Order: sequence, then C-alpha cells, then structure tokens
Amino acid sequence: MLSKRAVSEARKCPWGARVPRVKLPNGKVKQIETPWEGLSNGFTLLFEAFLVQMCQAMPVSRVASITKTSDDKLWSMLEKYIDTTREEENFENIDAIGLDETSRAKGHEYITLFVDLLKRRTIFITEGKDNTTVQRFAEDFEAHKGKVDNVKNVSCDMSPAFIKGVKEYLPKAEITFDKFHILKIINEAVNSVRK
Repeated sequence: MLSKRAVSEARKCPWGARVPRVKLPNGKVKQIETPWEGLSNGFTLLFEAFLVQMCQAMPVSRVASITKTSDDKLWSMLEKYIDTTREEENFENIDAIGLDETSRAKGHEYITLFVDLLKRRTIFITEGKDNTTVQRFAEDFEAHKGKVDNVKNVSCDMSPAFIKGVKEYLPKAEITFDKFHILKIINEAVNSVRK
C-alpha cells in the first residue's frame, strides 16, 4: 500500500508517475529522462507525434489554437525534429536533382529549393538565386554522404546563374530545362508573333 506522501506526489504528476531524481557528483540534483519524454519541455513523445501530424495538415497557428499552446513552442519543437532528421540524411543514392527559385516574401527575397527528382522530396533550401546557391547545395550534399560526381541529371530553368553553378559545382551533370519555362517562352514568342 502506498503512503499518503506517495499518493500525494503521484497526484501532482499529470501522468501519474513519479520521476526519480539523482544526485550528481558535483552536488546538483537532476531528474532522469523518461522513455515517454519528447524533445520539447512539457510534451510527451506521443503528443509531439500528434502535433507533428497536425502541423502537416494545417497551419501552425491553427494547431496552437486547437491545442492551447504557443506558436513559438510549436515552431521550436518542429525545428528540433527537422534538425534531428537533417543530421541523419543520406544522399549517397541521389543522381537526379531539380532546382528552382521562389519568392519567400513580398518583394525580391528569393530562396532556391533543391529536390530529389526520383523520390520527389526537398533535400536542401538556401537563400538567393545565384550560382553560389549550387555551391552551398554541393557542400551540404557532400556533408550528407552524397557525391557530386554521382549527380548525372539536373532540371532547372534557363537562368544563366543556375547553368553556371551546375557547370562549376556539379560537373558531370547534364542540364535539362524544365518544360514549364520552355512552354512559357514559346507562348510568349507565339503571342508576340500573333500581335
């Protein structure tokens, strides 16, 4: 039978479990990590899995409103999972890359996205849209067990900066211009002739 003190302590803990504390050699007391503990303070692993699923389906602000937590805490949790996942990335079997720039905000703030064309997933994002974006990608690619010499195909628009970057930093890759930009140029030419 549990003592009154043990029952009282168990009631204080929302999960009904008393987490042991250990005294360190330096005299400090530390609570041990539990198997259900998430990456963020105050969330269980299962609840974090639920939050990540919700954040995939709706905006973070909506998830924060539903779960009555702050946007900042959710963004911090997501960033921890992204960083953990990025550390474990392995790009050794990737040989076809797609890249394109997009505006990240109103105005002229651009980011360039690099995509694994076979698995259809984004593998790198960096600021800017010049040839150094390809250099930063190549460095990150090599840092994750990829080999730039294994990249045989690159799909991009007809940007001179991208072409220069691919030739410099992905030397064995053949460039294929994506059909959307080619069709846009053809349509503009047809429209010009029509006028």
